[in-house]
Amino acid sequence: MRHRRVRNEVLPFFSSSSASSQLVCRRPRVRYLVGVLDRFADFKMVTIQTSEGGASASELEKYGTVVEHTSGTVKLKVKRERVIPVCKALLDELPVTDIDIQEVPIEDIIRQLFAREPGAPKL
Repeated sequence: MRHRRVRNEVLPFFSSSSASSQLVCRRPRVRYLVGVLDRFADFKMVTIQTSEGGASASELEKYGTVVEHTSGTVKLKVKRERVIPVCKALLDELPVTDIDIQEVPIEDIIRQLFAREPGAPKL
């Protein structure tokens, strides 16, 4: 432990909660690793709920990759740069009652980074 303080090494700490980061890390310089998402996850998850039948999975493919499709609920994987226009189109074209936009869980990104081959293309 003392050796680490002398050499001023930085150890990576991954957490999906800033509260847990503050509990574990004593130094204010340690920050939540949002940059990992920006750098390695080029998509977001968009979930919508519709009041009526909505659209078929094949009709929804124009917005992004359909991850889940049940009656009344659709979960899409949408390229980060297309999230705003896709959400606008979904709200304009479908009877949307609720919409949820989420980042990909950082644990999934870290798992994918360690699982991929060296020199493999960006996720």
